[in-house]
Amino acid sequence: MKIHIIQPTGYNPDGTLYQTRTRWVIGMTLPYLAALVPGHHEVRVTDERLQNIDFNEKYDLVAITTFSHASKRAYEIARIYREKGTKVVMGGWHVSFRPEETLKHCDAVVIGEGEDMFPEVIEDVEKGTLKTRYQADDFHDLKGLPFPRYNTLPLKRYKAKFYPVQTSRGCPFRCDFCEVAELYGSRFRFRPIDEVIEEIKQSEVKNIQFVDDNFSANRRYTKELMEKLIPLGIKWTCLWTVEASRDREFVNLAKRSGCFHINMGVESISPESLKETNKKQNKVEHYADAFRVLDEYEIFYSLNFIFGFDSDTSALFEETVSFCVNNKVPMAFFSVLCPRLGTKRWDRLKEEGRLLTEDQSFFRGETCVFEPANMEPDELEQGVWNTYRSFYSLPSIFKRVAFQSRKGYWDILLSNLYFHFGLRHQKSPLDYY
Repeated sequence: MKIHIIQPTGYNPDGTLYQTRTRWVIGMTLPYLAALVPGHHEVRVTDERLQNIDFNEKYDLVAITTFSHASKRAYEIARIYREKGTKVVMGGWHVSFRPEETLKHCDAVVIGEGEDMFPEVIEDVEKGTLKTRYQADDFHDLKGLPFPRYNTLPLKRYKAKFYPVQTSRGCPFRCDFCEVAELYGSRFRFRPIDEVIEEIKQSEVKNIQFVDDNFSANRRYTKELMEKLIPLGIKWTCLWTVEASRDREFVNLAKRSGCFHINMGVESISPESLKETNKKQNKVEHYADAFRVLDEYEIFYSLNFIFGFDSDTSALFEETVSFCVNNKVPMAFFSVLCPRLGTKRWDRLKEEGRLLTEDQSFFRGETCVFEPANMEPDELEQGVWNTYRSFYSLPSIFKRVAFQSRKGYWDILLSNLYFHFGLRHQKSPLDYY
């Protein structure tokens, strides 16, 4: 059979498709789904953010994986193919939280993880016995996962050549803006370390991005993994916690194994906001200590901030920039709180009647889709933009970055200047991903 796997893009506010010439980060979803297709089938993948879909090409099965912000476009793509008589199956985050809605637009849905279900879908299409719903009885144990087929992507269109590798799934934390625990379970599951190492070896690349939601989830496991990374001579980046960054032994081993960048979801410098969103694992008083340890081992780090919690006021924007400048934070990313489907934040705001729209096209993290408690929606949106511009202003870059002798200084400086000039031209921060 000929199988087409598609990741749709979303829409711009003017109704045009949101497409760019390049992306920074290589996605794992499409090549991983391609790896789940049995070898005797022909498979093609399309990242619609970068590529146009040729609807004239005939396929036996079209598989669409989508986030909520792209669901409107996903439904449109499904309609076009179904009108041509092609079977369409849909999966992904949005589908898992809205299966009944999605079923109105396709022939079948895959709910939750797809390792076992997607091959079954393909087999049923072959036999003409396609069911409408596919859902595994339990979470996958992550043993024996196929290695993603990155050769199916237009790799030249991705700027940062860091290949995604996953080592774990799940999360015991219940931050009210995050749906990871709802989709992947409330406990961590880990891949066999030797299988992770073998995947890296087979990729034959020296730059790896560990895409776990928390790479430091189990430090004993991660230490064993990092020890085995040392002989590979790779460079790697990941997302882990503030508390992991305070562990000098852990950070030292990370450095020796090739770590050059850490991203941390600090979310806020307001203890009230962290308490409100149930981000128990973050302690504001520990932030500076974590930054000092990473600086000591010359590991480049970046922070993620979210604005719009009920205790947030407009004063928090300037306070956050001052905090980052005073602590010489190398890079940071800022977003509007987005109450996504599947989260407790969505449920609460909907119950309180504070959602301004349920059109998922606007749920990208740059548009305010709810009524904030202490700001107007426009004030929140503009505050985030102003925070970006202030953080990446030349005076801020000078105070945070200049005159450092650390390894990787030029990478940090050039990255800051790239954002500085991009934001001057009103370029959306989302365009960098």
